[in-house]
Amino acid sequence: MPSKRFAAAFLIQSDPEPSTPNFMQANYSRADSTPSESPNLRAADRADTLTSSCQIALMVLVLGGAAQLASCTDAAEAAPEPQGSAQAMVDHLIELSTPLDPTLTSDHHDRQLHARRAYLAELRGASREVGLDALERFSEIEATGSQAPIYVRVNLLDVAAHAATEETTPVLESLLLEYGHKIDIRTEATLLLGHVSPDRAVELITPLLKRTKLTATMPADEFLLQSYILGCENSGQDPVPILADVATNIHKEDAARHRAVQELGNHKTRLAQQALRSILVESTGNAYLRRKAAQSIRKSYPREEACQIFELISRQEADNSFLIFLADMIEDNCE
Repeated sequence: MPSKRFAAAFLIQSDPEPSTPNFMQANYSRADSTPSESPNLRAADRADTLTSSCQIALMVLVLGGAAQLASCTDAAEAAPEPQGSAQAMVDHLIELSTPLDPTLTSDHHDRQLHARRAYLAELRGASREVGLDALERFSEIEATGSQAPIYVRVNLLDVAAHAATEETTPVLESLLLEYGHKIDIRTEATLLLGHVSPDRAVELITPLLKRTKLTATMPADEFLLQSYILGCENSGQDPVPILADVATNIHKEDAARHRAVQELGNHKTRLAQQALRSILVESTGNAYLRRKAAQSIRKSYPREEACQIFELISRQEADNSFLIFLADMIEDNCE
């Protein structure tokens, strides 16, 4: 930002030197090019020049002040990340996870969002001490029934699960299986279990996905399945039997069946292919599920075999909309 002395010097210049910057030369062009003009006219020109100079200087001062104010605001929203104690680092996470004033403009919320995501990713790889502190804070909130914001709860649990996995896994299991906690926290715990303790996630979630009817309040099948898939990927286990069971079970929630059908397309086993083919001819009225099945068949079957299936189904299809969809699939992939 220009100093006051610089601004004052800028304002009192009335007769510029030949080295005047280009953006100022235009203001003096008339006085320089017409030396025979009257003194009064030249004085008026100098007055105009002085006025323009004042306006430019004022703009510099105002813009400089605005930039300085904006930089102060940005610094307040994205303060330097503490590199001190575990407590200070968790305090900073809580600060970034606490919602801002909703009347602030979107750019403030965007900056906080990006800062929170970056800091959360950093703390996932922090020391065990940080994880234990985050776990303690989360446990205190849950025990006291505090109305802490959801992002505070979720992010504390996230850091604890990654940085202190051994101590946090029993808490994740309890949140998954036991009634009494908020369903969004239980859902987050379910997903975290698939990330940090994949074998245990597969062990606990398999019987939950096999059940036909709900017998207790649990996280939605969609998220149970997502955690199960993560657990299988991270532990090297085969998810196809459970995926096929969920995909073909008409009693399951649609979102879970859609996810299972989509995931089956990534597995070129005979069981996956059979499940997809049976869904393609399903007559329950779930046209979106059948479309997902056709797309997964295109991925999991050899091209010639997939085209034969599409041709066969199209000759027997009664739904005109789905018939058009099959015609497009055949045109795009088989001709």
